[in-house]
Amino acid sequence: MTTIYTTVPVETLDQAKQLPHGTIARVLLDNGDWLVLALSDLSSPKKPGQRFWFGTFSTNAFLDDAVVGGTALIPLEVEDESILDETRSRQKTVYVGPWEDR
Repeated sequence: MTTIYTTVPVETLDQAKQLPHGTIARVLLDNGDWLVLALSDLSSPKKPGQRFWFGTFSTNAFLDDAVVGGTALIPLEVEDESILDETRSRQKTVYVGPWEDR
């Protein structure tokens, strides 16, 4: 298995709440700086089910609304599949994911 990432704009809070753990998001702050956040799989015993985003160079935890208006990189698990490229007479690797019909 290999993990690849696909880019998705996050336009609503509902979209942000559906992002899977392992997602990385880039958001624009009010001061014009960019912040990269990663969705943690840690949970808070005081707030069960609450999800937290953590930023680089930041000690703060953010909630899902922090990534609205940003861009997310969503992880997808794919399988490596080697096929013969007959036009070039060599093997090549393709990624087969949940979007493929087998």
